Amino acid sequence: MADTNESSESDGILTNLFLDIIKSPVNILLVGVITILVYKILKSRQRVPEHVEPEPELPKLRKDFTVEELKKYDGTGSDGRVLVAVNGKVFDVTKGKRFYGPGGPYSAFGGRDASRGLATFSVVCPKEDYDDLSDLNTMEMDSVREWEMQFTEKYEYVGKLLRPGEEPTNYSDEEEDGSQQETVEKPKDEGYPKALVCSQIDRAQNSGPTASTGTNIIPLVTTYHLGLHQLNNLLKTGFPILQSSTTTQLVFKEPPKVTYKQPANLRNLLVKPKLPDPTIQPEPKQMSGSFPCNHTPCKTCTIHKPTNSFSSNITKINYLIKGHHTCDSENLIYQLECKQCQAQYIDLTTETPRRRMNGHRHDTKIKNKDKSIASHAETHNLDFNHCYTTKVVKSHNKEICNPSQLRIWELAHQYIIKSKQAANLDLSVLSNQFLLQYHQGVSQDYIALSF
Repeated sequence: MADTNESSESDGILTNLFLDIIKSPVNILLVGVITILVYKILKSRQRVPEHVEPEPELPKLRKDFTVEELKKYDGTGSDGRVLVAVNGKVFDVTKGKRFYGPGGPYSAFGGRDASRGLATFSVVCPKEDYDDLSDLNTMEMDSVREWEMQFTEKYEYVGKLLRPGEEPTNYSDEEEDGSQQETVEKPKDEGYPKALVCSQIDRAQNSGPTASTGTNIIPLVTTYHLGLHQLNNLLKTGFPILQSSTTTQLVFKEPPKVTYKQPANLRNLLVKPKLPDPTIQPEPKQMSGSFPCNHTPCKTCTIHKPTNSFSSNITKINYLIKGHHTCDSENLIYQLECKQCQAQYIDLTTETPRRRMNGHRHDTKIKNKDKSIASHAETHNLDFNHCYTTKVVKSHNKEICNPSQLRIWELAHQYIIKSKQAANLDLSVLSNQFLLQYHQGVSQDYIALSF
């Protein structure tokens, strides 16, 4: 009973759908269009593909061509070979004959130099004589070079398109089978197309510097922009103005010419190869050690002798000074040593040694008994410069080492050279673990350290 009800409902739906279709002429038209489209799709799938005869493989051609010789290879010859020149290079495009051969969409390029047409996106017959492309702008020449790379990767390279009066290259069999064959095969094994390798070898062997024309045209260089294409015409128009002045007449003997440089692109922004300037001498490598600044007004230079080490007068161990330090260095540990009794003093300063020594010099001059440096100099009845010598033993970048960390390095250096300290500092109150940490830190710089 249930099956009978379901069948009745299905018949009712189909009947209503059919009645809705035939009631409206628009629905009948849509059904007819859909039926035709479905029929065409099914028929195209059942169609047997036509058998296309493959083009016979032609022997490889390797020679240079003049413009007149190239015209013979437009696909109408007995062998059907089609050659196309792009940016001075001739390519065999016979396998693309349906495009460049007779009846093809680009048949105007067959047997011709297609550089100008590709650059200007014009499928017209190119110039009959040799085209040096000298009037193309920067963007058009970039387009020519891009087409050259595409042809190099896709088609077989044949040879050069000769300029008027240029001698052709002799491509002998011995040359191809000899050492050059190894040069071609090795990059080919690396995955480079053989046509690309041959074209680059030919370019390296036969290209040379362009001969100077000897003209006195002064180039005016600017970045290329679409709105600047009329500059050369404007300069030619205004050239009589330059000739009317005796000053500019000597400079501009011919109309100046605008030369465009390539505008910035993504490749130039991401990759900027820079070779070292041979005219700039590299800065000499600075020696490690403590050195005077040798500035005329600096009084510290007289007691700051150049040295690459510091030592302890108790342990008799020498330690090398790392880095280059002068009277102008900052954030450092310095050492003072008495010239009379070799007493040593280690202290820190965030200022330069020059300013710090000026402070010691002032304390000594006024005989400040609260300062150990001034008190010690008074015992010898000497001024500061005649009593002490100084050297910088270590300095730190302020961004890396703050005053608290610098204080730790000061304590570590005071410990390793056993220097005399101010009366209120007693190393005996430091724990063994504390001393061990500073010992390990300093020992990274001074390998000779031992307890």
